[in-house]
Amino acid sequence: MFRSIRFALPILLLSISTASHAAFDACRDYFPNQTPPKVSMSPGKIRDLCMSDFAILHSGESKTAVFVVEKLNRARLIDAQDEERTDKFYEEARLPSAHRARLADYKGSGFDRGHLAPAADMPTPEAMAQSFSLANMVPQASENNRGIWAKNVEKPARQYAMRAKGDVFVFTGPVFSAKPETIGAGRVWVPSYLYKLVYDAADNKAWAYWVENTNEARMRRPISYEELLKRTGIEFLPGIKPALGGGAVAGSGPSEPAPVVRAVSTSAFGECGSKRYCKQMSSCEEAMHHLNNCGVRSLDGDGDGVPCEALCR
Repeated sequence: MFRSIRFALPILLLSISTASHAAFDACRDYFPNQTPPKVSMSPGKIRDLCMSDFAILHSGESKTAVFVVEKLNRARLIDAQDEERTDKFYEEARLPSAHRARLADYKGSGFDRGHLAPAADMPTPEAMAQSFSLANMVPQASENNRGIWAKNVEKPARQYAMRAKGDVFVFTGPVFSAKPETIGAGRVWVPSYLYKLVYDAADNKAWAYWVENTNEARMRRPISYEELLKRTGIEFLPGIKPALGGGAVAGSGPSEPAPVVRAVSTSAFGECGSKRYCKQMSSCEEAMHHLNNCGVRSLDGDGDGVPCEALCR
């Protein structure tokens, strides 16, 4: 059974969809309707990175991507079939030194350097080389990376894109706990979960894979786009309401309570202060902050991990 746990994502209330520092001006074609996701993030520590065949929104706080996006189709994946994997991992020089993961951070950590945009999707030598940037990596449990993730997430997404009538947009990223495990001297955050959202633009269908970042992880049915939005707080498809696809089920399923991840760090609302009641909260994000970071249990009357039902449902 899915473990019901609370998460706090490192997000602040600033929409990057209007922020020039993360506008993806050089690679908007990678996004549906050329519109990047709406994400609430802290200014100053995020960077948009346009690669030759994928794009990254990077956080200097976690020293990982927030998400990576690809635009897949049959032609691109056929081109990718004869590309030789390079395995030349490198530190991303376009990021400020203090914000980037180092090769030494992963050495001896016990975690794989897990691709978000897979090397097997890359159609050119340049794209293949860029896929080994540490900005495209997260610390991933080794058996998870080489087993369930490669075989039951990356491969099915690729197979679907090969069959699709047109472009398929794929968003992949990490989800962290309130107090994430870290690796290396640089303290790179280790995700608790990984997700991969698949959106078929021609059929307007979407679904998401959601996998615990452990060697013991079990594969579950895909979740809906709406459920992924609730769990991450990221509006990946602004202005789009996709239908269910990929065998996804609405909600989290009767036996799989969804972990709550739409919280914010204390810096979003300052110190905890004296607020204790839902009527004092201005938004779901503020309520999540007070529940997860300040321990205000009175906001969660039914104990389901979701505070202030009128704001957060």
